[in-house]
Amino acid sequence: MNSKKGRGVRAVPLEFLPPEDSARGGLNHLPSHPRLTKWIYQRFLNSVKIWRFWDSTGSASLCRMRYAYLRKKKTTDPLADLDPSLHLMVESNLRNVKKKQKGRRWSREKKLFYCTLYKRSPQTYRYLREKMSAPAPQTLISLINSFPLKPGINPTVFEHLTFRAKDMAAHNKYCTLLFDEMSIKPKLIYNASKKSVPGEILAQLIKEVINAIDKTGLKIVATICDMGSNNVKALKLLGYSYDNPFFLFDGREIFTMHDPPHLKCTRNMFMKYSVRGRVMLGGEMIQGLGRWSHIREIYGSARDIETTTMSCHLIPVKPLTEEHLNHTWRQKMKVGLAAGVFSLNVVKAMEWKAFSRLTCDHNFPWFRL
Repeated sequence: MNSKKGRGVRAVPLEFLPPEDSARGGLNHLPSHPRLTKWIYQRFLNSVKIWRFWDSTGSASLCRMRYAYLRKKKTTDPLADLDPSLHLMVESNLRNVKKKQKGRRWSREKKLFYCTLYKRSPQTYRYLREKMSAPAPQTLISLINSFPLKPGINPTVFEHLTFRAKDMAAHNKYCTLLFDEMSIKPKLIYNASKKSVPGEILAQLIKEVINAIDKTGLKIVATICDMGSNNVKALKLLGYSYDNPFFLFDGREIFTMHDPPHLKCTRNMFMKYSVRGRVMLGGEMIQGLGRWSHIREIYGSARDIETTTMSCHLIPVKPLTEEHLNHTWRQKMKVGLAAGVFSLNVVKAMEWKAFSRLTCDHNFPWFRL
């Protein structure tokens, strides 16, 4: 039986064709035959698909042997030998490379993988998106916000800590507990009058967290926080004091430490209060007193002369400007202005001014109280 030209069908069983159709040429008149039932026509289409498949592979048995060999050798996927993370990136890029940006789709597994890259470095992730297809940062943030996180101790987090602590060495299990406060949405506060967490509640939370961490195999040896009023009150309720900077928990000492002061905080305190200390002037150790007014005097002298002389050396005081002394609210938040006040040039200029006694002692009481 002659097959239709161009369809790639080598042979079709005649049992599916009426006698008159096979005599008139087979496939040419088959679709329009009035007496061909739907069931016979469907069987005919299925047989055509089978014969086309056989014709493309040579034989059905050869096809089965070919795929069995590929499965045995594990070469059906050319990316199978890659690292799972790299395989995920390459596979997702091959799938979305020809699609428009709004037409790209990402599975939950891929989104979680790209979340790890975004959390490592958002700047690097944005550069990576310029070179390859990756989910937008807003897509990843929406995924993170969809996680059902509730206040209190999260069992999933501590289960992961327990799993990681099993493979740690004994000396690596000692850790510190850091806690800080954060601003939350309006009406989602614990104390509506003070809009803060009272020290009593915070002290109880610290105990619960330390107890939960001890069950994971890790050991808390110290706590670190800022010197906010609520934090200080909570630590005092636990037993902390200035002379004994620790509190007892299950019979062991847990020390308390505070964040180091920022340059901006140090500058702000120096503007309000004087600093007393011992300084070396002229080869003699003396008791001195520093005030914010001394910085203003240095700035006033710098407006007349750009440099000051000390031991035949020129000491520029150019870093001091009007913004360093009379700053606005926004300028007050700049670390560079606070660092300029405590720069080495300003210190040397103040030492020279005190040593040479350009002003009277009662106007510049640096070394006599």
